[in-house]
Amino acid sequence: GTTIILYINPIWKPYWGSGTKFLINGKTKHVGVKPGRCIWFDASISHKAHAPNILMNDFARFSIAFQFVGDPL
Repeated sequence: GTTIILYINPIWKPYWGSGTKFLINGKTKHVGVKPGRCIWFDASISHKAHAPNILMNDFARFSIAFQFVGDPL
């Protein structure tokens, strides 16, 4: 299957942290939040969303995740 994550916040400050971490071949890869960013990956890859840090105290991170099973064609 395939997973697509769309970060939909209109504003995001890099120092707020957050994003999605992947474990690929024993190494961690981090993809940070950017307004309108879309990440597309094989759903079998180990991944985890990380919450924003304490510096983002009056806002929330919003994302939409789509999961596709089977061959999309």
